[in-house]
Amino acid sequence: MKFSVVSILTLTSIISCTAFKKDQALRSEGLLQKSGFQTIEIDFKSLKQMPQQQLFETKVNNQFVYRYADAEFCVCLLQGDQYAYQRYVDMIETLNAEAVPGTDPEQEAENMRAMPFFTR
Repeated sequence: MKFSVVSILTLTSIISCTAFKKDQALRSEGLLQKSGFQTIEIDFKSLKQMPQQQLFETKVNNQFVYRYADAEFCVCLLQGDQYAYQRYVDMIETLNAEAVPGTDPEQEAENMRAMPFFTR
């Protein structure tokens, strides 16, 4: 079976983009959980009907909550109240303020947490 250079490059690009998207989604989910968002049980059909891989506000039991649905990677629904949302926003702002230009602040924070003897 012969493959052209263009088809190989296209396939490589698709794989790279998918891996990057998955990495970004999983990092966002980790930050949301560290901010106090909880995993909510939901059926897959309902999960897929929600906005994907983005925070959105909705009303549940007459209270506004923030949700993050991911039917592609973690297959989960995360939900937090206004306090969890504010902790998430604060965490992102802190990461952005500490970021070195040209780097991903979430990845930098993850790298720092992985260092066994990290000090500032």
